[in-house]
Amino acid sequence: MSKDKTAVKRRYSVYEVARERFYQMPKFLFEGELKRLSNDARVLYSLLKERHELSLKNQWVNDKGEVYLIYTREDMQEMLGVSEKTALKAVKQLKEHTLIQEERRGLGKPNLIFLLHYSGHNTFFKPVKNAGQEKENLPVRPGKFTGHDPENLRRNYNDLKELDLNEPNQSINQSHRADRETR
Repeated sequence: MSKDKTAVKRRYSVYEVARERFYQMPKFLFEGELKRLSNDARVLYSLLKERHELSLKNQWVNDKGEVYLIYTREDMQEMLGVSEKTALKAVKQLKEHTLIQEERRGLGKPNLIFLLHYSGHNTFFKPVKNAGQEKENLPVRPGKFTGHDPENLRRNYNDLKELDLNEPNQSINQSHRADRETR
């Protein structure tokens, strides 16, 4: 390892950590049979999962209430920084492990991509009544929830417009409060 004397090494400040953008990767992608997934497939699944929020904003929901994504192979290739062959291999792996399904639309339009719950994942699903319909789409873990209050957890800021980057003393709680007010 060479020591570059011109490079300045410094620690992250609270402000810098609060404004960082990041993707979350589900832990189940590293468990059981999914240990054989390529890292490209894991990252692609995480990128697709993050896009669920955008799908909701765009109202990309079918008549069954299922959220879908519109993400071309070229977009996947670009985001992963890989070749077409590698992107196709990652998609194939996600399909083989039943982590995604696609619906063809034809006429040169991109497929609709649906993310699937992983059946080997340690989350239990309980039917929830929603507008007179029963749906099995909300994860419920057994036992009493003893974790942090979800309202006070910092959210993943993938859209920098949500933070005032000109205000270095802006607290995480102020950012979160402002976010809840815009919902």
